[in-house]
This record gives sequence, C-alpha cells and structure tokens, in this order.
Amino acid sequence: MSSLNAIEKRALEKLLQMGGGYVLDFSNRTFNEFILDSTGLDIDREDVGGPGSKANRLRYFWNNQPDHVVGKLLNDLVEYVETSSPLKEQCRSIANRLSTGPRATTPTAQTRIWGTKGYRVFLSHKAGVKKATAQLKEGLELFGISAFVAHTDILPTKEWQEEIENALASMDAFVALLTEDFHDSDWTDQEVGYALGRNVPLIAVKLGLDPYGFIGKFQALSVNWAEAALELAKLLIKQPRMLDAFIEAVPECGSFDNGNTLSQVLPCIEVLTEKQAEKLASAFNTNSQLQGSFGFSGAKEWRFGPGLASHLTRTTGQEYLMTESSKSFLNTLQIKLKK
Repeated sequence: MSSLNAIEKRALEKLLQMGGGYVLDFSNRTFNEFILDSTGLDIDREDVGGPGSKANRLRYFWNNQPDHVVGKLLNDLVEYVETSSPLKEQCRSIANRLSTGPRATTPTAQTRIWGTKGYRVFLSHKAGVKKATAQLKEGLELFGISAFVAHTDILPTKEWQEEIENALASMDAFVALLTEDFHDSDWTDQEVGYALGRNVPLIAVKLGLDPYGFIGKFQALSVNWAEAALELAKLLIKQPRMLDAFIEAVPECGSFDNGNTLSQVLPCIEVLTEKQAEKLASAFNTNSQLQGSFGFSGAKEWRFGPGLASHLTRTTGQEYLMTESSKSFLNTLQIKLKK
C-alpha cells in the first residue's frame, strides 16, 4: 500500500486529467500497455487494478501497490505529460518521494544548513523580500527556531539547487511567505510542492497574497513582518520537536524584553512532561533576566499573563508555586488527580 496522502492524490488527479473516469489521452488498450511496460503488472487483473474506469483502476493501483512500484509508474506518467507547469513539478516530487524515499541528507550538510540545534523551518520567499526574510530568520532564533533562507544561507561554493533540496529534505516545517509576487516564481511553487509531498507542517503567511492552489486549503496567518516571528512560534509550538527546541532556547534569554516576548508562547503550550516542566523551572531559577521579566514572573498579570508557575500547573497537573522571597519555584509534590 502506497503512502500517498489526500493532497498528493488531488494533485496527481489534476495533472493526469482523471475527471470523468479518463487518464490523459489513453485508450483502454494503450493505458494497459503503458502500465505493463512501466511496472510489469497487468492492470486488467482485478487484484492489480480493480474494476471500473481507467481513473478508478489507477486509484486502486496507487492505493494498493507499494511505494516503489507506484513511484515508478507515476514518474513515467509525469514524463508522458508534455506541458511544463508547477503542478507537473509538484507531481514529479511526489513520484520521486515514493520511488526513492526521502532524500538522503548527510549530517555534515544538515549541520551546515541548520546548525546543531533548533527546530528547522524552511522560509519560502521571493528574492525581493530577502532582507525582510533574513530579519524574520533572526527573530525566530529567540524561540529556538533555525530558519533556512536561500538567499543568505547558501555558501557561494555550494550548488544552489542542491542545497535548497537538502534543506527541503531535512526541514521540520515549511513557511510560505505569500507576498504579492510569490506565485510568479516556478521555484516557490516547486518548494510548496516538495513540502506537500513530504507532508510536513505548512503555514501560509499572508503578506499581500491569499493562499492559492493546493495551499488554499490551509488557513492563512495574516500578520505583518514585525509580528510574524512570534505568531509563527505560537503555531509551531504544537509540534513536539518545536516544543523541545523552545524549552532549550528559554535558558538563553538575555533580556527582560526577550523574556516578555518568550512568555507570550506559554499560553499556547498544551501539555508538558515532568522533565520538560523541570527544565523550564530550572531556567527561571537560574536566569535573572527571566526572573525580572513580567511575563515569566507574573508580576503584571493584567498585561503579561499569569507567569510561568501558572502555566506549569496548567500543563502538568501538578501545582507550582512562586516564593515571594527568592522568586523561585517549589514543586509542592501534591499531584491533583482528576476524580
């Protein structure tokens, strides 16, 4: 059984013109011959292609055959399509994923692209906003996010397309920065197609352009550039690896203002393990900048929220208290069980 997801199937159906039961310009005979030549399988057999129209038999085939077989056939079908388009490139990426699995990216390449820590986010953008995108990358670092920006992160000695593909293959999440001219580039559409093919978390940031095509199903994050880093962190914190990266970044907080900014992500955290809660409590207890930030101390709840102690209690089910004298946490060890 192949690992095609619903988004990938819709893309393939559109490229292969499968409406009304057809597949491109194939007759029943030429369709059967094409699949036999490509895979060695006879789609006329019900255990291979199932019953019904050419489109239904192809759907049955890709739902029931293994990835490498489906990938081989889809690669051949994509090449059969004569016209060039972003959709074709998206479908080629899907077929390649099934044929070979995820692109192998060496540890050396991953360190070169992302560094040694952080949640890996690919920022897809047009060249005209490279400066603003580079500033967004810097803003995301506060939250434990290592972002890839093609125009600033690719070394002059590295092959441009190869390095972009390495980043796409090893990213944890994908962000499309939808400026007005985003859709004008085949490269950005291909990057979106790659992200959809890998099925990583995808966020469309509306910066003058509404989501379109296959990213139209995703609700857009409508923000300005100044707010984008914080709002992206609030959304991505739902991902387990992002939560771990955030927790690792908190102890590095270097100012009261940064502490207040970091604290705005705390309400978006739903559950913490005991170990994760201990790390956050320890970060507070040993970092004077966090202790002095209203967002973590809870000193001005009306403006900055109830503070870290309250969020630890909410997300762990255990009660955390702030002592007035030392501004440190004491875990009361009184676990409140829901009866």
